[in-house]
Amino acid sequence: MSTIATDIPTHEELVSRAQALVPVLRERAAEMEETGRIADETIEDLRQAGFFRYNAPKEYGGYAVSGRTRNEILSILAAGDASTAWVIGVYSGGVGNAAHLPERMKAELFANGPDVRIAGSGTPSRDAKKVDGGYRVSGRWFSVSGSAHADWVSLFFAVPGEGDGPDGPGPIAKALVPVSDVTIERTWDAAGMRGTESDTVVAADVFVPDYRVELLAGPPPANPILSIGPCAIPIGIAQGALDRAIEYGERKAVNGTIYQPAATSTSFQNDLAEAALRIDTARLHLLRATTALDEVEAAGEELPLLERARIRGEAGWIVKNITEAIDIIMTAVGSGAFASSSPFERAWRDVSTTSRHGAVSWQVGREVYGKVLLGQDGNISRLPV
Repeated sequence: MSTIATDIPTHEELVSRAQALVPVLRERAAEMEETGRIADETIEDLRQAGFFRYNAPKEYGGYAVSGRTRNEILSILAAGDASTAWVIGVYSGGVGNAAHLPERMKAELFANGPDVRIAGSGTPSRDAKKVDGGYRVSGRWFSVSGSAHADWVSLFFAVPGEGDGPDGPGPIAKALVPVSDVTIERTWDAAGMRGTESDTVVAADVFVPDYRVELLAGPPPANPILSIGPCAIPIGIAQGALDRAIEYGERKAVNGTIYQPAATSTSFQNDLAEAALRIDTARLHLLRATTALDEVEAAGEELPLLERARIRGEAGWIVKNITEAIDIIMTAVGSGAFASSSPFERAWRDVSTTSRHGAVSWQVGREVYGKVLLGQDGNISRLPV
């Protein structure tokens, strides 16, 4: 039974809630790095702030916020802890996709309220059998972010009996599976984004009823949000590092020089100015892309091909600028920034990791955009343009 949300917080209220959590996330970051897990207390704080429901449909008690609001929340949270923001982004994406499911599936998902957490993997398994009333699915899905605290997992599999196409498995299906039906193996151990809980989901002959399975007739539909959506997080990481660098410049010297504090050094000033402008460049590109997506969603339309390709390119341009901004900040602060206990070092690792994600690759994004600009086929990756 649906419960329409009536008390929906404003954009400003949600932003304020995110800002209030930043010092809390920073305080817990070291423990998260050590355990590779978001603390249960943090999960509860996020629930109380409404960050598991902000992308859920209003008819089931969610807020259904705009892309602009989603991105600002994620960017602010990332300034406190990037892994936490990443997991929130994954959950909100899963819930946002669920809004388009059949009513029976939505009623089951939101039976206990709108605070639903859905993790997922886009890599399909080929081990599935069609049985009476559904499918039996087995396989291993890697790097499923947020799996440790998820309620559901979204798993892709190749439809059995349909053969393979020239680009890999034949028709693909997406199944929603309660996390209680699968096993989570602790496999995520990366240099950056250590708390994203991006572990391996294992299914062993799990029955999935037909109503929980979405058959994809062809490739996934073009959806620029898949590439531009994650970009809010590296922007937030870099903004957090810049804020810390400004504080550093007010109380520390430039080693080996007469400049004390560092803020009096022209070189330090120039470095922080360039880093800030690169972050602003990234933020403005994200705002332009998000505004375009919000407008076509409200109108029930689709972006033209060239604009979709541009957004794919913008995702790469955003992370390129953010990566360079972080490198500039690290150079400005000096070798001490690379101490393992330094928040600068963690920001550097986290940006280095997120910027290599396939969805935001600069190498792929610029090629996609360049091909479409020149009238060629830009579909060179698993995320259709």
